[in-house]
Amino acid sequence: MIRRKSPALTRDHHKTAWGGVTLLECIEGVQCIPHVIHLSGTIEHAQLAAIAHNREIIARYRAQAKAPVTYHDSYDAYLESSN
Repeated sequence: MIRRKSPALTRDHHKTAWGGVTLLECIEGVQCIPHVIHLSGTIEHAQLAAIAHNREIIARYRAQAKAPVTYHDSYDAYLESSN
């Protein structure tokens, strides 16, 4: 079976999508500043990138607060098996 990508979702359009997101000023009347942390062709890869990014941010906050790293979430085993 051959899968073909839709022309609207090809890699050529990633810069247009990225630029469109960065131009957002509000969503449903609520002001926001979006930060594009990853652009992927699949939801799974985008989710994994978001999890990794959030872990990095949490680690920075813990380092600033000099808090011990005792928290382990349920995604550890999933992330290790999915790489």
